Amino acid sequence: MNPFQQNSDSEDTSSHKKTSSEKEENGLANYNPFANDQQNHQDSNQYKDNQRDNDGFDPDMDFNQDVENNQNTSANPFKSQAAMTNTSNMTLEELEYYTQKRETELDAREKKLGKIEQNLGVDPQRYKNWPVCRPILFHSIKKDIPSGSQGYVRLAYLTWIITYCAFGWNMICMFAKLSGGEEVTNKGADVGLSILYVIVVPVLCWPLWYRLLYNAARKSKTRKFSIFFCTFILFLMFVVVIMIGVSGTGCAGVLNLLACLDKNAKTAAYLMIPNIVVWFLILIFGVIILKQAITKYRELKPKKEEENQEKTKNN
Repeated sequence: MNPFQQNSDSEDTSSHKKTSSEKEENGLANYNPFANDQQNHQDSNQYKDNQRDNDGFDPDMDFNQDVENNQNTSANPFKSQAAMTNTSNMTLEELEYYTQKRETELDAREKKLGKIEQNLGVDPQRYKNWPVCRPILFHSIKKDIPSGSQGYVRLAYLTWIITYCAFGWNMICMFAKLSGGEEVTNKGADVGLSILYVIVVPVLCWPLWYRLLYNAARKSKTRKFSIFFCTFILFLMFVVVIMIGVSGTGCAGVLNLLACLDKNAKTAAYLMIPNIVVWFLILIFGVIILKQAITKYRELKPKKEEENQEKTKNN
């Protein structure tokens, strides 16, 4: 241990403190409130340079870092508010204001997302909702169809549902005919065709006439109405064939009913009576739908012609 060496170290530390304090005093002493701004700016810069050289402290750098930290926290208002806000210490009025502010922010974000989805060609309101068991498409008469056309479109949808059920009942009638006895003819053909009707025809009716009418009423397209008239008239003709019920066609109509009564297949005959009534009801509904669709088509046709004339003039 060298006592003389320890004194020299203390002298060095005291001299360092003196020099730093003198520089601070010089920095403050160089400031003149009566001098011009340029001179004071030069003195302040000189003081900052002295601080960098002595202590490694950069006031400008620390100030910029503080500003960047504040910007980073304010960039995500939800994160900063959630971290800084303590709802347990809030009054009732402050809590209401905080919740209202959060709701307005969420509404603004939802609107922004809605605009982005519209730009991408996606309508958030047209989500898949039909059929309910496994949605594959959007179906809403209330949202898609204008109020003037909703009546006959609803009737068409009801007619399609009844048609699906009627084909199921027609198949049951044919199975009843199959168990009617050996005297009944064409039992196998009737059963096979009735099963095919249940599987194929209602599925084809959806795109071939109901969905055509739905889109025609929704978009007011005369061309879709024209295609609908053709396919729907064919469907009504098939309904008449089912009501007639020729043996061997898989249709539980009038002729099959008389044949079952003649061959003592009374169970099948009794089941065919409500089947004929249901198909007659489908025929009446179809005529009403067709009539109202033709009326709507006649209203749209002059407007479509005027639009085409204006386009030709503009071109």
